[in-house]
Amino acid sequence: MVIHSCGMVGTYIGVSLEKWIIDEELCGMVRNMMTPIEINEESIDLEAITSIGAGGNYLTHPTTLANCRTAFYEK
Repeated sequence: MVIHSCGMVGTYIGVSLEKWIIDEELCGMVRNMMTPIEINEESIDLEAITSIGAGGNYLTHPTTLANCRTAFYEK
């Protein structure tokens, strides 16, 4: 079990609170990566793809700026 190894140093001889926080953060990131990605018309946004085109810049498009705030891991 991963929960019993969080923060452990030297095969249960010592505990590091700093390592505990880092281990918990990594476990949360793995849990977040295991959730399925929702694919629908809003997540694909074909209108933005056709309006920008193959040589366009997607980073400055308003839909990219609106979605970039929620695309990352937060605990």
